[in-house]
Amino acid sequence: MRQHRNSILEIKGSNGVVVDDPSLITNEAVKFYKNLFGAKQEDVGLCPSDILLRGTLSIDQQEMLEKTDSSEEIMKVVFAMKSTKAPDGFGASFFKHSWEIVEEDLTIVVKWLFRNAFMPSSINATFLYLIPRSNQRTSFARFRPFALCNIF
Repeated sequence: MRQHRNSILEIKGSNGVVVDDPSLITNEAVKFYKNLFGAKQEDVGLCPSDILLRGTLSIDQQEMLEKTDSSEEIMKVVFAMKSTKAPDGFGASFFKHSWEIVEEDLTIVVKWLFRNAFMPSSINATFLYLIPRSNQRTSFARFRPFALCNIF
């Protein structure tokens, strides 16, 4: 019984038709939440060329920005972040508490981001856990999305 309560067995699609096939339910969920939360603009990555930047950096400033951050410097930044309760994701407290476990992977990712001067849009991806607003679970609008976010 609990498994049925924690599953979406059918849902009213965007066209008003009830869908009960699991893959079609998944497609409806993606469509609904992309429409609700989706980006309206293409991820352009680096600074667009039509934005005029004033001034330039000195050679020393350029070299300082291009140097690879050390693992120690990355750790200092993580531990300097404000520890807040993050009930719906991985806040700074999680990374501080789990530092011995996540240090190597997190350091590799941060160094890669700086070295490549690019942040894939997927790095801001999040998982949604759907909490029913009522016993009437007929459409995705009747669920409250609970985001499992990441601070990085």
